[in-house]
Amino acid sequence: FYRSGPKKGKPLEAYSLAEIYMWLDDNWQTLPYDTVAIDTIDNVNKWIEDIVCDEMKIDSMGQGSWGTDWGAARRRNLDIVRRFQGLIKKHGGYLLLISHAKSTQIQDGKVQLAPELPRGLGYALTAKADVIGYATVQRQGDGEVTEHMISFINYDERTVGSRLKPLSGKRLPFNFEAIQNEILTYKEE
Repeated sequence: FYRSGPKKGKPLEAYSLAEIYMWLDDNWQTLPYDTVAIDTIDNVNKWIEDIVCDEMKIDSMGQGSWGTDWGAARRRNLDIVRRFQGLIKKHGGYLLLISHAKSTQIQDGKVQLAPELPRGLGYALTAKADVIGYATVQRQGDGEVTEHMISFINYDERTVGSRLKPLSGKRLPFNFEAIQNEILTYKEE
């Protein structure tokens, strides 16, 4: 919060994820929430890539010798996620990482779909995830939105799926109640 001036007492913008992390660690018990969402991790990656470029004195990613720039950015991203995972685990909460999706390549005539992240980082983050959903919007012929959906149906072309059996292979309305109901009413077959 601002400590003085015309905005005194109003929330102060955070300038780094480390600052947010420290604040959450100190204040978690005072909050009415149990979930942290990083929306979007691809934006966080872009910020980290900009920092890496500045530190290495290069104009853009890919100019670092032998991939040192990509490696440095990947390590920093994974470190941030690990720290937040530890914080969330310590307090018994949930961590959501949101990413845009991108088509990566065509293999066997099918478009591969993955997070909009560099390949190594995308693989590393998805390997750590318990649940990966792919959100879509259903529209009528006139373009009007009919419903928002989330799919946990996995197959080779999509980096999607769930280690939680109640959600595995399901396509559900994208709302908290539908997902919660699927989990709470699940019965082992």
